[in-house]
Amino acid sequence: MARGGLPEQEPRFDGQAMQNSSILGATGHHDSTQAAGFSEKNRQTANDEEQGRRLADHRRRCEPRKQTYSGLVLLWVSFQATGVIYGEIGTSLLYVYSSTFTSQPSWDDLVGALSIIIWSMTLVVTVKYTFIVLRADDDGQGGTFALYTLLSRYIRIARQDPHAVDMLEMRRYNSGDMQPGGRSLRSFLESSVGAQLALKIVGLAGVSLTVADGVLGPAQSVLGAVQGLKVVNPTLSTPVIVGVSCAILACLFCLQPFGTSKLGTGFAPVVTVWLLFNLCSGLYNIATYDYTVLRAFSPYFAFSYLRRNGTAGWESLGGMVLAFTGVESLFADMGAFSKRAVQISWLGLVYPCLLMAYAGQAAYISRDASGTAFTNPFFFTIPPGTFYFGMVIAVLASIVASQALITSTFQLLGQVMRMSYFPRIRVVHTSNRFYDQIYIPVANWLLLLGTVILTVVYKDTTSLGDAYGVCVTIVTLITTFMVSLVAILIWRLPPWLVIPLFFVFALLDGVYLSAVLAKVPDGGWFTIVLALVLSTVFAVWRHGKEAQWMAEVAEPLTAQSILKFSTGTDEDEEEDHGHDWDGDQDSSQQQQQKRQR
Repeated sequence: MARGGLPEQEPRFDGQAMQNSSILGATGHHDSTQAAGFSEKNRQTANDEEQGRRLADHRRRCEPRKQTYSGLVLLWVSFQATGVIYGEIGTSLLYVYSSTFTSQPSWDDLVGALSIIIWSMTLVVTVKYTFIVLRADDDGQGGTFALYTLLSRYIRIARQDPHAVDMLEMRRYNSGDMQPGGRSLRSFLESSVGAQLALKIVGLAGVSLTVADGVLGPAQSVLGAVQGLKVVNPTLSTPVIVGVSCAILACLFCLQPFGTSKLGTGFAPVVTVWLLFNLCSGLYNIATYDYTVLRAFSPYFAFSYLRRNGTAGWESLGGMVLAFTGVESLFADMGAFSKRAVQISWLGLVYPCLLMAYAGQAAYISRDASGTAFTNPFFFTIPPGTFYFGMVIAVLASIVASQALITSTFQLLGQVMRMSYFPRIRVVHTSNRFYDQIYIPVANWLLLLGTVILTVVYKDTTSLGDAYGVCVTIVTLITTFMVSLVAILIWRLPPWLVIPLFFVFALLDGVYLSAVLAKVPDGGWFTIVLALVLSTVFAVWRHGKEAQWMAEVAEPLTAQSILKFSTGTDEDEEEDHGHDWDGDQDSSQQQQQKRQR
């Protein structure tokens, strides 16, 4: 209630209200009151226009924008993508065979393992990711959380900040435009709180696992690269290896403020030379030692290997999965380069180079009389006279391999901040031309701290390697599940077409996951625990934001409450400060001046 017992009313700022006010208050001040009203209206209009410009500018700066490239620009971006995305998957050539076998393999087992590697890269990376998953972008953004936000645009599964200027644009289809199975699935997801919670957990798990891999990956890659120097100098001590690794990690993270574009331009020649060197080495070995290993392109040898070796063959999948570790970066880093750039760089360069490189290593190992080539497949199988060049490029490529996970971390954290799952921290757009290339200073230095701690604590790649592969297999399984939902609900494909494909890819992901989960007690637990901690942080922050939004909707801050609060504050000031420290009461004129202030 207002003073005098009259009911309070919402202030009206239209012209009729000002006209009535001027008539009722016409006591010689009609002209001045009307002028004040028009002046106030002009100020309000100017403020509204200024606020509108600021909100529009904020939307342009903060909302992701899908960028497309063509011609020479597309080729240049594809070249940069090679340096940033494919370092990790490319350097798997250093240790896949040594992680798969514990003794000299027979020809049948060697060709069987090669067949599994070839078809895993073909089905998981080429077919699933390059041709299917990359189509499921959220306005150009990739990653498992982008799949969740994409679903949130088409089905009502997530709350949004009602006052946000960068709210998700809803694009919900009419029921008549969907397949019957899609309508039923959408209705279930929109009505089931449990299903919505499960989707949220799955989306956050994908982000957390990738970020956890961003802590583990650089330590593994750089430490492995420095340990490779023992090939030249076997007397290198562990403290020296750890110290050099930490120094390289510090330099790598200090380069991040230069931005993805500059780093990609600098790293791309290293990765490109590495891939082409392995391509030439593989072709040389195939032609020189054993071209019959090319029979591994038949999937018969893959099934024969698993049937012949039983449990031992299943356990060896934990080593073969390393052939496509880093595949999650293809999707997570897509926002920094574009879908077409990722496809061109993989299909045009990386994929054929890796196929020939693995086949060439198998060709040399199959004719190795010493029985030790599988323990260090890269250095033993490179052509004569290229050892030192190969060593230098291998060390450089291993260092660069960390960049894919670092860039993925920046991209994913930017996405969770936009959806209010993480506090708004400083994000730097490092390119005026490529909008989605970002750098997050706080995340960069925290990643540096985490990788240095891991390097100092573990000291070698053996224990770290036990945790490697757990993240990628869980993320690929999550991606399979969520892309299947996108195919039914957004692409509006019939469920009878999507479900069989889902089971094929889920079976492949599940087999690899079951093999790598055996490593959890030996070190894989670290990645899972770190991912659980990150998921908890994301979920708790989001819960607090949703509670805030509900409170704001339930008790909105109106102009009436603002005026009432302002009046009450003035009265409180009169009561609290009506007397000065000497006990003398303020004059009425002083109190009036306080009210005016």
